[in-house]
Amino acid sequence: MIIVEDDTLLKDSLSLFFRSKGCEVSAFENAENALEAMETERFGVVIADQWLPGMDGVSLLNRAWEMESDAIRILITGIPNPGILDEANRSGVDDFILKPFTPDEIEASLWRLIRRRNTKAADAP
Repeated sequence: MIIVEDDTLLKDSLSLFFRSKGCEVSAFENAENALEAMETERFGVVIADQWLPGMDGVSLLNRAWEMESDAIRILITGIPNPGILDEANRSGVDDFILKPFTPDEIEASLWRLIRRRNTKAADAP
């Protein structure tokens, strides 16, 4: 799992939460460092804030899809801009979560997305 969030407290909190659940987590404060890590490590989940220094979250999630098309991609944002949410939907982002949120909300989203993918895989011929 890769978490990209420029708010250090939130990034560290999410990292600790998912590590306590047994997940392997790499956390970054900007998209550029996350992309560099994505070139060498496999990742199944990318959680990214929309408002990052440099590259924005939707652009990062699009690049993540290019690198690993089966990764689950979740966008988090504190500003529910309809244009950004539309762009996220058009580019196939799996879910978006509005701040403030609890780690349990992201965990519930992940489980829902994993179940949906498993159901689609089971239904495929």
